[in-house]
Amino acid sequence: MILSQAEHSGSPGEEVDFLELHTVAKSVIYMNEGADAILHAIEDMLETCTSPTFLHNPSNSNPPHSTTWLAPRSLRYSKGQFQSTKLRLKSLEKRMDNIIHLVRSQSDKLFHCGNKTNELMQYQ
Repeated sequence: MILSQAEHSGSPGEEVDFLELHTVAKSVIYMNEGADAILHAIEDMLETCTSPTFLHNPSNSNPPHSTTWLAPRSLRYSKGQFQSTKLRLKSLEKRMDNIIHLVRSQSDKLFHCGNKTNELMQYQ
């Protein structure tokens, strides 16, 4: 919705839903925090399932194709996926910052123009 408004509005900052913009920015922050938490959990699980005490535990003496041996591979894959997601979220966060800065600077310009117009009208 924000992008469609930007495409069709007369100038940046005109008719922008600031509440929606804030909600999107807040959601990006929450997703970043969630991805960080998941990455920490994956790293802890990887550390546990690749530790010598876990691997050499007699109760884990299953064949090499067992879950004990497949888990680290799956966890590394998941870690890569979440690292990729984090990079995309970081990029999205920067784009949101740019949009907010653009809208704010355009709103400031419109405000100053409006004030100058009002001052000129008062002198006439």
